[in-house]
Amino acid sequence: MSGPGGKGDILTALTAGRVVFDATVPLYLSELGQSATLAGAFRDRALIPGGVFRELDGLSHHGFPAAETLLRPRPFARVVELSGDELEDVIKRQRRWNGERAYEDPTEDRGEAECLQLCMRDVERTIALCAHDHKVRNDPDSRGITMLDAVSVCLLFALRGTAADAAWRLYTDLVRRGMNEVRHFPPDRRGEHLFAQVVDASRRRLDLVRSSPMTRKGATA
Repeated sequence: MSGPGGKGDILTALTAGRVVFDATVPLYLSELGQSATLAGAFRDRALIPGGVFRELDGLSHHGFPAAETLLRPRPFARVVELSGDELEDVIKRQRRWNGERAYEDPTEDRGEAECLQLCMRDVERTIALCAHDHKVRNDPDSRGITMLDAVSVCLLFALRGTAADAAWRLYTDLVRRGMNEVRHFPPDRRGEHLFAQVVDASRRRLDLVRSSPMTRKGATA
């Protein structure tokens, strides 16, 4: 559930931290009617750079009408525009990833590059990134950033009340629609068993956190 760069606490990032999304997971979820579930699960925590908003907006008019539900009447995430200096770094990153193709198609990997740039605003690396592109996950600048993916999001849905088997079916539906499967979670019995184990372990850990004296003290302070 975490790429090479992700070294943070995944469960904390998933349940309580700020998360930057590239277009992939939200787009596929919207096609399955899950935009409202996504928005509710990450309410006041989800972020997208302006480039991802524009990418989703364009897709909503060209073959992916459900993407409109991610943006209107209200975006599922807070939209953050990058500064001029940050956008210059985005372009450099695209050229490093794609070589000459970056000049031929400046939109290729633009959203992913902007997402990484937005995460880098926080020098403490407390902003997680939900992305499936291997380029952003393997970029040296992603070191220390907690990486989330479709399995992570489905896990959060399960922790928020969706039945574990239903959350797993949602993930397998995403894969069947064309999204790359997440490493260690093939859409088969083995992956389903591992997912159920992760859900159970995560619930136990959250229960321990909620029942700890420090947590109860903070709730009553």
